[in-house]
Parts: sequence; structure tokens; C-alpha cells
Amino acid sequence: MRIMIITNDCIPCMLTQVQKTCRLVNLPSDQTERITRKVLQYLSRADWSEPPPGLAKNLYALLHKEIGNDDPYKMVKDQYNTLILELIDDLERIVQDSPDQFITALKLAISGNIIDFGTNHEISREIILDQIRAIEKKPIELDHSEKLRSSLKNAKSLLYLGDNCGEIVFDRVFISYLQKNYPDLKIRFAVRGAPIINDVTSCDAKQTGLDKLVEVVENGDSTPGTILKYTSDYFRELFYQSDLIISKGQGNYETLNNIDRQGVYLLFMAKCEPVASSLDVPRMSLVCVER
Repeated sequence: MRIMIITNDCIPCMLTQVQKTCRLVNLPSDQTERITRKVLQYLSRADWSEPPPGLAKNLYALLHKEIGNDDPYKMVKDQYNTLILELIDDLERIVQDSPDQFITALKLAISGNIIDFGTNHEISREIILDQIRAIEKKPIELDHSEKLRSSLKNAKSLLYLGDNCGEIVFDRVFISYLQKNYPDLKIRFAVRGAPIINDVTSCDAKQTGLDKLVEVVENGDSTPGTILKYTSDYFRELFYQSDLIISKGQGNYETLNNIDRQGVYLLFMAKCEPVASSLDVPRMSLVCVER
């Protein structure tokens, strides 16, 4: 795996995110134009040698200030949390009826990563339902799941890094499976320290009931990924002391794929070409890869 840095493909993607956010809060065209020009100025001066989520953190800080809203995706996050919560009995039944419950629960957790408003792929209720229906037949293109299964047998502590709203319900199903089958495993679920795009916060954990299952910890940062130097001392301590890390999402892959510790498993959908190319898998592939 190579270090992920800003590529030329990232810039139009980020501009699309700006336009999407401005439409979401119904900004008039003249204000959208003014914000877009400021974003272009920022991008022209920014350091392109860092992972894309680092750039996105600063871009969204600028955007939140300009639109006067620190959580413009709040309504969308609530909507998708509610939507997937309505499906949780079906998701749990799919796992229960599977001949290999671990793999099915794992693939559901990865498939939930499709609910990402920080990329340019299309998202809808039907697309999510299609992902669920196809779960048994859809392969994990880059598959270290057996290594993960083996690692779980000997682990006493797991830090599970969350990613997006809606997706967190799929995580809840996977975590419930882990709790039942690895009862001695202490699981903590990490969320962002502040809202950004549709990334999970402690509010999402409470809304989806995940806080009733496991300890929820904030990482102290709003990057849509995990850049350890920006996170809290407590989070970094947990990160290095936990036996295992399960890291969800493309942003976490972009920021942790070369981290200086073992036992990190990256679970996500490769939703953009630079990420898919870095792993030599087709775009929209399911990935479970050990760092």
C-alpha cells in the first residue's frame, strides 16, 4: 500500500463537495460563487503532500464558517441513521441465517461504507438496499478476513474506528456479533470529536443505540479520517494500547494505511479511482486489508 496524498483527481471531488453542501443549505447562487472562489484560493495554496482528509478538514472549517453552520449535514445524518435502524432486524436476520456469520457480518459492515457524502458516488435508499440484497454474492476483493478472524481469537481489547452515519448501524450489527462470539473482548467505538460531512459523532452513537452496547470515545478531532497528531492524548493512548484496531472507511484508510503499528485492519469500499488504484482493485470493491 502506498502513502495516500492529494492527487489531481481529488480537487474536482472537493469542489463537488462544496457545491453539494451549498445546495444542501439552500444558499443563493451569489453566496455559493463567493464561497467557491474562496475555496479555490485555499486549494491553490494548500499542501498537496498530505492525505486528502487533512485537506478536507481545513476546507470544511472554511465552509462551515462561510455558511454559518457547523453541522450542515445534521438532518441528512439523522435521516440515514433512522433509515438503516428500520432495517436492523433484517440485517441481524441475514447474519443469523448465514452459513458463515462472521464473513456476512463483516461484509455488511463494509457495505455500509457506501453511505458517504464526502465522495462523488451516488447514494440512495435503493442503492443501499441493493447492496444488502447482494451481500452473500459480493466478494471481498482484497481479503484478509481470515487473518482478522484469527487475530480476534487472541485479542483482549479492540478499538473500532467509526466512519459515517447510517453505516454506524451496520457497525452495530457487526459489533453485536463480535460481542456474542468473543465475550472476553473489550470493545470501544471511536467517533469524530466534532461534526464534519456525515461522519459519526457521539450523537450518532446515541441515536443508533451503539452507546448501550460499547464504550464510545471521541477522538478529539474533526478530520474525516484519523491523523493521529491531531487527536487527543487519550485517543492516541487507546490506539497504541489496544490489541486490535478495526478501522472503517476510506478516509481512515487514506490516513492510516502506513501507520506505525501492527494489528490494524482497514475495512471500506474503494469509492474513488486513486484509492482503488492504490490497492489494484476495481472501484466500489469491498476491502478488508491488514495494514
